[in-house]
Amino acid sequence: NLNTLPHNIKGEKTLLFDRIKNVFRSKYADLYFMDKLKNLLFYNLQNYLDKNFFKNKTYLVYSGRKSKLKYKVKYEIKSHAYDLDLFRNNKKKVSKYIVFIDTYEENHPEDLFLKIKPVNKKLYFNSLNLFLNKIEKITKKKIIIAAHPSSTKTKTRYVGRKLIYNKTSELIKNSIFCISHSTTAANFACIYKKPIIFIYSNELLKKKINFTLETKLQAKAFGNKAVNIDKEFSKK
Repeated sequence: NLNTLPHNIKGEKTLLFDRIKNVFRSKYADLYFMDKLKNLLFYNLQNYLDKNFFKNKTYLVYSGRKSKLKYKVKYEIKSHAYDLDLFRNNKKKVSKYIVFIDTYEENHPEDLFLKIKPVNKKLYFNSLNLFLNKIEKITKKKIIIAAHPSSTKTKTRYVGRKLIYNKTSELIKNSIFCISHSTTAANFACIYKKPIIFIYSNELLKKKINFTLETKLQAKAFGNKAVNIDKEFSKK
């Protein structure tokens, strides 16, 4: 059980309830929720079998005390997430920039697989690039994009900004602070002790309701509040 996102039982219950409501109120097919529901049923069945039939034969590989508390097994093996290995291997440099963690919202492979309607690319990037411009103006620091490994290598996504692939851990370590939607890469912000701002937009709220809820939940786990860049920065 090597979870890469913070485990928030209370928040997950709220998120699950919101997802159930969204199935009925959204005009977009919420196949993502159905996939999560299937996984939840499988998870509960697996726990039942482990507890009642395989208790003395089950091995648990885990990281973190909360992960351990979820299971009762005979054999335990302590481990850690791969992110920690990356953390140990990176050399520290002077922080001179801000990093935006790209999550490839306009064409993410998981969305394509689950047939989730993507965001409107023009609307999404208009809001995002406008917000990033304002952050650069306020801080007088450049923003570098930690590109999603599956994203298209094109300059039209983040106009005028440097995109770097497969260096997310290193970029976050050497940054002043991070900006992102919901992402497992937030682990790096945590272990490198970097501030992180979680954001969403009206387009994400409209097309990807559950993803927006996950962004809010992750921000809460970090002790923050997710920011709607269209609402809170549109007139600033």
